[in-house]
Amino acid sequence: MKERIIDITGQVCPFAALSAKKEMDRLKAGESIIIRSDCPPASTETIPDIAKSLGIEVDSKKTGSGIWELRLTRQ
Repeated sequence: MKERIIDITGQVCPFAALSAKKEMDRLKAGESIIIRSDCPPASTETIPDIAKSLGIEVDSKKTGSGIWELRLTRQ
């Protein structure tokens, strides 16, 4: 299955985190999404914390100047 890419650049907290949470709720077991964000608090703290609380694996990397990509996988 192809990973969906969700671009939430330009959104600030809490909207960035709420958008990401909405997408996390749609994930089925074994599915992954990639979230692109330029909001540091959401990218480095809020989104990973929400994902982990839902049992979703997080792989985060900074891909450019102020841009993070978070690969979220539901186990």
